[in-house]
Amino acid sequence: MSDPNVWLALGTWILAIVTIVAVGRQVAASKNAAQQTLFVQLTREYQGSSMRLLRKNFAGWLHAYLLDVARAPDPLADETVLEFLENLGYLTRKDYLHIDFVWNYFSDTVIGFWNAARNPIAQRRADHSDPQLFSELEWLYGELLKFDAERSRKTIAEVTWSPAKTKIFLVGEMNLL
Repeated sequence: MSDPNVWLALGTWILAIVTIVAVGRQVAASKNAAQQTLFVQLTREYQGSSMRLLRKNFAGWLHAYLLDVARAPDPLADETVLEFLENLGYLTRKDYLHIDFVWNYFSDTVIGFWNAARNPIAQRRADHSDPQLFSELEWLYGELLKFDAERSRKTIAEVTWSPAKTKIFLVGEMNLL
């Protein structure tokens, strides 16, 4: 091992490995920062006055639908809230957002609106022969239930909302200012 070329080669390999590790850490840190920035942007949009009004109206339509399907206005007349949640599901599934961020801030919204809109969405899927309609939201709903069950050490059945809890959620959304 007294050959200087061996030491040079060994040093080069060590430097290459250290560089790869450093770059990997930098990429991970950049991805995490981007996820946090995106999360902050989404929470701002979600709490903005126009989205709050849309959520309030959407909750009212869904609440009326749950009380009397025959007389209720079309609860999916304005799909803006569902589209926001659909995009949230897509971004989470593609790993642009951490599931724990989404669970912490959006789980009640996703679970509540999915539970209330599940039947109208199923009808819309059938009417339009589009089984993928709001499939990202449906996926996110399932993932959030799994995440909640794991964190609380309960079964999915135990963390699944009752119809009464869904109605309480809708009333809360209907009372947004």
